[in-house]
Amino acid sequence: GMGLAASCDLIVASEASTFGTPEVDIGLFPAQALVPIMRTVNEKQGLKLLFTGEHIDAAKAYEIGFTTETFDADAFDEELDALVDDLASSSPVMIEMGKEAFYNQRDMGFDEALSYMKEVIALIAMSEDTEEGINAFLMDEEPEWKGR
Repeated sequence: GMGLAASCDLIVASEASTFGTPEVDIGLFPAQALVPIMRTVNEKQGLKLLFTGEHIDAAKAYEIGFTTETFDADAFDEELDALVDDLASSSPVMIEMGKEAFYNQRDMGFDEALSYMKEVIALIAMSEDTEEGINAFLMDEEPEWKGR
């Protein structure tokens, strides 16, 4: 489960959540989980989890960069709904292109990534959603995203 969670763009946890690589306890190395986990957390912390099978609580998961946010268990559903609503209120074009840009630039050098991002912002700026967002802002209204 930890490898699957690490594959997500955002990871929200309840304070009661725990994370680990239990396959270690039966002599298996979590090779499949290694890839997304190691792209999410600090190298030394990730290696410790992968070799020991240690289970960490939500606070430690947040501390090492594994989770995006940790919510109180009693307020988890409400907080999660608010986050989902916030994400859903954003332009789908901006999210889609921003996500693609993030993953594309990760393996680029700094100057190459900056150059690439100039192209990305120009493409996003030409979208119907950006036009809608600017007009809605000027009119003090909520945008109606078209996803184009």
